[in-house]
Amino acid sequence: MLQSRNLDDQRYQDIVDHAIGRIPLLCPQWTNHNPSDPGITMIELMAWYKEMQQYHMNRCTEDIRRKLLKLAGGDIRGAVPALCGFKLLVRDRRHAAMSRLETPEGIVFELRDEISDQQPHIAHFYVENASGRTDVTTMVDLPEAEIQPFSFGVSERTDFLIALDALPKGQLKMWFEVSDLLSVPRNPFERDDQAPRRVRWYMEGLGEVTPALDETHALSGFGFITFDIPEGWQKQPDPDGKEYWYLRAVLEDPGCEETVVLSNISARTYVAVQQETWSRSRLVTVEPQEACQVLFTDAMAVEGAFTAFLRTPEGWEQVNDAAEVRSPEGCGIRLDSRRAAADGQPNLRIVCSDPIHYADLFHDSTGLPGMTLQLELGGQRAVSCGLICDTLLEDGSVRPEVWHRVDDFYSCGPRDRVFVYDPVRETIRFGDGRHGAMVPKGHAAVFLMDLALSMCGSGNIPVGSRLFFSEGHEAVECMGGFLGADPETVDGAAARFLRKLNNPDKCVSAEDYELQARKTPGLRVASAKAIPGFDPLEPTGVSRCSVVTVVVIPASESMHPVPDRRFLDAVQAHLNRLRPICTLVRVVPPRYIGVTVSAQLRTGGPVPEQRLRDAVEDILTVGRNGRSIGDTVLLNDVSMSLQRLPLVLAVSRIEVRADGVDCVRTETGDLLLPKNGAVYLRKCEFNVQYNRLH
Repeated sequence: MLQSRNLDDQRYQDIVDHAIGRIPLLCPQWTNHNPSDPGITMIELMAWYKEMQQYHMNRCTEDIRRKLLKLAGGDIRGAVPALCGFKLLVRDRRHAAMSRLETPEGIVFELRDEISDQQPHIAHFYVENASGRTDVTTMVDLPEAEIQPFSFGVSERTDFLIALDALPKGQLKMWFEVSDLLSVPRNPFERDDQAPRRVRWYMEGLGEVTPALDETHALSGFGFITFDIPEGWQKQPDPDGKEYWYLRAVLEDPGCEETVVLSNISARTYVAVQQETWSRSRLVTVEPQEACQVLFTDAMAVEGAFTAFLRTPEGWEQVNDAAEVRSPEGCGIRLDSRRAAADGQPNLRIVCSDPIHYADLFHDSTGLPGMTLQLELGGQRAVSCGLICDTLLEDGSVRPEVWHRVDDFYSCGPRDRVFVYDPVRETIRFGDGRHGAMVPKGHAAVFLMDLALSMCGSGNIPVGSRLFFSEGHEAVECMGGFLGADPETVDGAAARFLRKLNNPDKCVSAEDYELQARKTPGLRVASAKAIPGFDPLEPTGVSRCSVVTVVVIPASESMHPVPDRRFLDAVQAHLNRLRPICTLVRVVPPRYIGVTVSAQLRTGGPVPEQRLRDAVEDILTVGRNGRSIGDTVLLNDVSMSLQRLPLVLAVSRIEVRADGVDCVRTETGDLLLPKNGAVYLRKCEFNVQYNRLH
């Protein structure tokens, strides 16, 4: 273990006495060692300075701890703004993206996506099978109601239909809420295309369609499913003669996990982000022409001021003669782009700024090393911050260039265009010419091109809170969302890093394989058992090479869930990334073994047979009461599970028999299972004798 050294081991008087004691050796002519001597005064001053240096050198500051954590491989999570979901109550009212909403307490949110004036509307929900079509609209619309759209009371195939009587322009975006009825949580998904089941979508009269975006991962959680609306999608008549656009969902492969249970579907659910944007930049590619026009439709463009920078063959330059354009198609600028670089890369950067804070985005530069700019952010945190600064290039010219944010200047060179943002002091600091470049002296030499402020953890609002659009004062109600969070502290990041070290993402022991199998991304793994040296493909079960067999059981409502090939492949791929290079991993399903329990009981009254069966089943089921795959069935455990029931006085005889031929019964009646075996209760035989209690 490393021992920390105490660098602050000298007091002020010790330093003074040591220095004065060296005077006769170094300067014998110096004979006046009294405090009145100017030389002694200088020694005392240096002693005080040395003591202060030792004190600071002996302290492990927040910056040092942050750097040590980063050096060790840890990270510190940044600030996260809150998200708020809401339904729009008024139809056919347009709201541009980045439109502002505000709570009565003054917390500002911004609309994430545009709300078209042609909003979609769901008229009906249907389930359809061989028996016909059933309208389930009232069931879906009921508060806290749930519906299983692909198993609506029958065992045959059932399709789910969504009938719309109005479509938006361009894309159809619907919100789905899926109820989670299982106790085993689903691991976070690793990829956007990962899904535990296969759901196919069809537009009636047009054919199969693929969602442009599926945040639900095939109806495995809440989120949006977005469809591009193609040309040719026509209305279809229903039995009553009314015509709708029908979207059909077909469960092609149900998977081996939970049944899909929907609790809410909405085509008019939208998301707002708790932030206030002061400036936002966009990079576009334009053709060299005399009159180039670029338009945008978001709320920032409608109300903001534009600043344009054009990339020429010589470099970036600010466009001073750009004209603002305001039209029904959008707002933007018109400029002469004939000098633009024609290399196919983005050559025009347009910055749209909030006119109220436009003057706060420009700052003068002193040209001095370590220049610090004081921002006035009102206590909010900059969740995004980017700069365009005057930059001295190698050819001696000064041009506007993009500067990037870093945590510190420790690893930066003299030409690195970087800055450090301090959210506590609300400052921006530049380098000193050795670590980080300096901004040349000039008026308005620093421009904040991307600045969005958020209250982060203080911007969370409860469900049911009301928000009001800034234009028109239309009110909406918060349905919920993701909570915002303040930046992680160094102590919190260090504690999380230590937990990660205690649980490394490597498979060495059998417990590591079981832990990582249960953590497979996107799956619900109810139980996992690692068996080193066991190979089910060998006749004897003994491997001739280094192999670890992992038996997995998915979380499901079925009594004996069996993993499908998709489930097994996902666990296999996850473990292959973590296994030692010379170890072979096999992921296999369990071998279910039915058992019969015969027991003779004495009770103090009538006990329902189903209660007796439930008690036995609870002690035998894998995942309950600590039972794992391959565990021995102890006769005493089964007996005690029955004796714990009310009115059961004694178990006079009990026997457990297995269906498998390779199950071994010990002398005490216990049942030894194969290593990959999982028992289930097939049959119960109870002989109950009543002894009435007086």
